[in-house]
Amino acid sequence: MSTGKQSQNDHYGKMAAIYFLFLLAIVALGIASFSIYDRRRIRQIGISEIGTVYKIEHITNTDTDVLVFNVKFAYAGYDYNIHNDNMTIDNRYRLHEKLKVMFLKDFPEKAIIDDPRENGVPGHAIFLIIGFALLAFAIYLMRAENKLAVQIR
Repeated sequence: MSTGKQSQNDHYGKMAAIYFLFLLAIVALGIASFSIYDRRRIRQIGISEIGTVYKIEHITNTDTDVLVFNVKFAYAGYDYNIHNDNMTIDNRYRLHEKLKVMFLKDFPEKAIIDDPRENGVPGHAIFLIIGFALLAFAIYLMRAENKLAVQIR
């Protein structure tokens, strides 16, 4: 039977959950930061090649309705395939259209499409939003839990 009071174990359990939220926020922000850094580095010192749109996929389900543009390009005797990071519903590229791709010399498989239309809200921006939301929620919970713990003492 509950007395309505918070025990010390309840407090520690809630604090553990809050710290877990902090950890998730840091992981999400870290993933986004590394992705943003990689894209910026590619744009600054990357090699440029011409790729060709070889397939356009229309992906639809209950959550998604996007177009994925698959691009292939050749570098150093090998063929590489990439797709746009910024999922969109606008038909920005046509089949067999030539596009500029950029990549680092040692990592051509991590190429990006070098087009201003790809500067929208790519996947790493979602990680930024999730990370900041989790961080804000964890701070709110931490303050509420500390206020409650002080009142109980």
